[in-house]
Amino acid sequence: MEQSQLALRRTTASGSTKDPVEQVTDMIASDFAFFDTLFLPVFQSELNGDDRVSFHLAERVRRRFCADASLAATVNACVTAAPKPTIMLEAGLVYKKSERDRIAAGEKGVVPNLRVLKSIPNQAARAARLHIPRPMRVPATSVIARMHNGDVETIPDLSPSAENLSDWTTSDGGRLPNVDVVIEARKSGDRVLALITVV
Repeated sequence: MEQSQLALRRTTASGSTKDPVEQVTDMIASDFAFFDTLFLPVFQSELNGDDRVSFHLAERVRRRFCADASLAATVNACVTAAPKPTIMLEAGLVYKKSERDRIAAGEKGVVPNLRVLKSIPNQAARAARLHIPRPMRVPATSVIARMHNGDVETIPDLSPSAENLSDWTTSDGGRLPNVDVVIEARKSGDRVLALITVV
């Protein structure tokens, strides 16, 4: 018996410019579209013993489950279902509030840094208390920063990358816990989408 496909519609607006009602509608639609009873068998079949969600895996799942779904929505569903602690992260150039205040006061030469715009941990990551807060600065050594700077155009094997979250530091000297992770990153316009999985 052939399984019926779910009809999904993509929006071209970026997350930062969407109307709040549209964002809530997208989240609700995503929950229904990727209903566990239908989605999980496809996801687990594609996972096939691997324990890390990748962009390639999400694309395979999208093609099998619902080719009309956006890759971003499918990645989100895969991260939610992933057995290992995983964070879906979006990074882009942004000013901190203090930097915006300096600009408003007339200071010149203040430049934005690559920072976390969105950080969505799955249940396994939340259980492990693994979280990357906004608007934390992305370390220059991370594949996320190198992807943003275009390094992967000349060195295509930069992703995925074995890294440690303790490299992520704050301006007051704090740092994330000493946790080994694998980070896969992809450029999306002027932003970078990343999948961060605990080793």
